[in-house]
Amino acid sequence: MKQKLMTRLVSIFLLILAGCLQRPAVKPEKGPPPTPSISRPQLQKTFGTIWYSGAATLWIQYKNMNIVVDPLFADKGAVLPPGWDEKPGTSSTDALVRRDPLILPAVLPPMDYLFLTDLEPRHFGAPREPAIRLNMKIVAPPADITSLQRMGYINVKGLESGQRILLKKENAFLFASALGSKNPGTHAAVNAYLLEFDNGRNIFISGETVDQSALREFLYGLRDDGKEIDLAFIYAGGEQMSADIISLLNPKWALLLQRDSFTNAQFDEKRLEQLLKEQIFDGQLLFPKPGEQFPF
Repeated sequence: MKQKLMTRLVSIFLLILAGCLQRPAVKPEKGPPPTPSISRPQLQKTFGTIWYSGAATLWIQYKNMNIVVDPLFADKGAVLPPGWDEKPGTSSTDALVRRDPLILPAVLPPMDYLFLTDLEPRHFGAPREPAIRLNMKIVAPPADITSLQRMGYINVKGLESGQRILLKKENAFLFASALGSKNPGTHAAVNAYLLEFDNGRNIFISGETVDQSALREFLYGLRDDGKEIDLAFIYAGGEQMSADIISLLNPKWALLLQRDSFTNAQFDEKRLEQLLKEQIFDGQLLFPKPGEQFPF
């Protein structure tokens, strides 16, 4: 009798267990989606990358073409020769000390083209790197051509203001236009450049403060052609002048160069941001650090 009762209880237990196993599993409630990581807004990469190396130095790789702008190879703590003007209308006789570190790409291929703002030590500084060959193609202000030739460079082009040339290598090409100007502080000849790549990106580069009237005249022609500036890498002195230059250029991304590269350079980022709000600038303002890369 007891054995029959035990057998019946075991049978009932097995039936209950089988029923439980056949029930669909209850899915846990789905939690909130993970918060995306915060990163700087960037252009979608289409064949090009710009590496910021501190000061006004840019390394541009586009397809199989390599370009360097204003190469300064002096590292943090290096002393640059005197003669640099910080404030408009004044001349400095003090040597400059570099405050930010020199950071170069891990692999630095030989350069195809070199663009120079001028021949100030902070734009074309020693020691020379193997990537800067004596026979490489150099674009510079016409006033600096003789000095470059005396240094031994044999393939130099003085680009006049408003002049536009074609640069190419295999399947990559771009148009380069010069904005010739006078530094408002030193009145020395300087060049800024607009690089128009065959992927449709327009990049403005100015390693020195330029005259605003000359910039307006340059931009009139650009806007008449229906062109916009995607990236603007600029040095424009103090906050007010930087705000004025950025507002005139009206790029999608404005990137301030060498604002803290040297010991006697001071810059208030918050003040610039406020000035740009007052001028209704609707692009992105970035303060790049040495080693940062920007796709285009």
